[in-house]
Amino acid sequence: MLAFLGVAYETNGAHKAPEYLKISPFGLVPAINDGGDALTDSNAILIYLVQTYAKGSHWLPTDPKEAAELRRWLTIAACRLPVRLWHVPHCRRSKGPMT
Repeated sequence: MLAFLGVAYETNGAHKAPEYLKISPFGLVPAINDGGDALTDSNAILIYLVQTYAKGSHWLPTDPKEAAELRRWLTIAACRLPVRLWHVPHCRRSKGPMT
């Protein structure tokens, strides 16, 4: 998302290093530090970036129904339970259900 928004960033793959643990005390990935504001959690980071650097853009709909649909998909993407997407009409494959 940072690249799409044209925001400069650095990667830090050493998620257990003391410096990284200052940003993310549990060593969670992803995490960002934006001007002293540390954030973890993919969904929170994505929404923060858009609201901070691309307010009013197509990335975060202002229509309540469209925004709810976006948040629904963010929740599905963040879910750690096995999700069988065959039951989701937009994700169906032509050859049958996913195994």
